[in-house]
Amino acid sequence: MKVLILGFSSIAQRKVIPSLQNIKTVSNIEIASKSKKVPLARKISKSYNSYEKAINNSDAEIVYISLPNNYHYKYSELCLANSKHVIVDKPSVLNKSELKKIKLLASKKNRCISESTPYLYHKALEKFKTINKNQKGVLITTFTVPAFDKSNFRNSLRLGGGAVNDMGVYAASMGRYFWDTDSESLSVNINTKRKLDITFSITANYGQGRDMIGYFGFEKNYSNQVSFIGETKTTTLERVFSAPKDLCTQIIVNKNINNEKKIINIGEDDSFQNYLTTLFKKIKQRNIDLINKEFYESNLETLKIMEFKNK
Repeated sequence: MKVLILGFSSIAQRKVIPSLQNIKTVSNIEIASKSKKVPLARKISKSYNSYEKAINNSDAEIVYISLPNNYHYKYSELCLANSKHVIVDKPSVLNKSELKKIKLLASKKNRCISESTPYLYHKALEKFKTINKNQKGVLITTFTVPAFDKSNFRNSLRLGGGAVNDMGVYAASMGRYFWDTDSESLSVNINTKRKLDITFSITANYGQGRDMIGYFGFEKNYSNQVSFIGETKTTTLERVFSAPKDLCTQIIVNKNINNEKKIINIGEDDSFQNYLTTLFKKIKQRNIDLINKEFYESNLETLKIMEFKNK
C-alpha cells in the first residue's frame, strides 16, 4: 500500500509519518510540500513541490491531507475526483454544502473519506468508557492551549482558523463516542478576539439524564482532560485528546463522599497507529459505505457546533 501526504505539517512529521512507517502494510510514502524540504528516508520514496502535481502523478491509493483548514475540502474533492481514498485532518468540511458534495462524490467514485480523530482509538479512552458504561451523569471536557505564534494558520480567518474550526470536532465527537448517540440539543457560547473565535463553551444533552459540558480554546493555560461525574463515582482521564505514544496513561476514580481514590494504570498506546491500522483494514475489506457513513454522521454533529459562528 502506498500513501501520499499533502503537507509536511508538524502533526504529519510528529504523528502521521512515524505511524505509517511502523505499519507493515504501508510500503511507500510520498509527500507533497510547497515550503519545506522533505528528507527521503525510511519508506519516504518521493517528494513533490505541488499538491496538484502529486495528486495527478502519484499512484498512491490513499491520500492524507494535512493542510490549513481552508484547503481541506478543496483537496479532498480533488483526491476523490482522482479516485483516491482520503484521510483529512479536522475540520474536514466547514459547512453542510461541502459535506453534501463530498458525500456524493465519494459515493460516485466508490472511495472512502475519513476525518482523522485518532484520540478515539486510544485504549485509555476505551477503558474510560467501559468503566462508566450504562451510567447517567455528566461529562466535563476541557482542551485549552497557550497562544500560538502569530504566523500559525489557526490565527488566520483566511485560512479557516479559530477555536471552533480547530476544536469543534473534539467537543462533538467526545459526547457522541461516550454516549453512542448524537446530541438531542446543544448550546454554544463563543468568545472572540481580533475578530477571531479564541474560546468556546458547550452544553449538550443526550437524553435520559446524559449531559456534557465543555470548554475549548486558545490563549489559556494547557488543559486536556475528560471527567465523568456519575451517581457513585467521578472518573478522570488526562491528555485524552493528544496522548503521546510513550505516555503511561492513568484513569483516576474517586468514589463517594469519602473521596476514596483508585488509580487504574493503562500504560502506553499509539492512537495514530491504531486509527490508521483500523482504517486501512476497513478499506482492504471494502467497507467503504461504513467509513463514509461515519464520516457523514460525525460531521453533521460537528457542524451543529460550527454553525453557531454564523448566528
